[in-house]
Amino acid sequence: MSEVLGYSGSGSSWSGAWVIAQYPAAEALWHPFDFTFSPDGSLCYVSNQDTNVVARYKVAQGRKRMIAAAIAPALHGNFLGGTFVASSSGNLCKVRATTPVDEQHGGLGVTCDAQPTDCCKPTHSVRGVLWANGALYVADEPGNAVRIYGEDGTYLGNGSVPAPVHLLEAFGHLYATGTGGIFISDLAPGPPWTLSFPPTPSIQLEDAAGMTVGPNNWLYVATRRKTGAQSCVFPHPDAVAAQPEPKPFPVHAEPEFILYVPG
Repeated sequence: MSEVLGYSGSGSSWSGAWVIAQYPAAEALWHPFDFTFSPDGSLCYVSNQDTNVVARYKVAQGRKRMIAAAIAPALHGNFLGGTFVASSSGNLCKVRATTPVDEQHGGLGVTCDAQPTDCCKPTHSVRGVLWANGALYVADEPGNAVRIYGEDGTYLGNGSVPAPVHLLEAFGHLYATGTGGIFISDLAPGPPWTLSFPPTPSIQLEDAAGMTVGPNNWLYVATRRKTGAQSCVFPHPDAVAAQPEPKPFPVHAEPEFILYVPG
């Protein structure tokens, strides 16, 4: 479903969904994966798997509607409405042709199905997004990189992570789930924006997905396992050994995302 929905409520009680943005009115919004807000809440950045772009939207009308913002000033060419971070492929299936931006200059990587041969049908594309530290961080899963962009969309660089999917800012660090577990980099405030992830996971955990910080500063991690699905809880990583012992807790599905809402 290519929509962004809103709910009202608090704590564990939420109801009354309404459509905030939807495809095709929001041209770039197709198969959205993740979203993040600017510090003042006026802009929302949404990653989209089938268009392989990060789109930027203005939050309007009492925060109950979003409209596409201007294409990022750093981009020059033909792009889908609202594009903030462009794809490295301009020939995606069922998407109008756009200007490709190579990965060296900040374009998002994409891998394609072998069929059809006349266009790229994405099998792996952009994933998590996070506004933090005065910049936008984007998990480029096929590009094996967490990419960084400035307020105008200027590409600022990247940190290497094998197949990154989810991002979290916590305890002065940037966390990224990738192949084999969780990779952690220091997150120095302000420029220069640099990331230095270790070559192997900081916390080993197969099938690690979404993350959140819960009560007592424990790190909660969703895991996607085919059998015996469960999520794990880790103590504050800075207060324990390099490989803290996870404490599993059962869930009723194979969660991709996890979020702690106080209340």
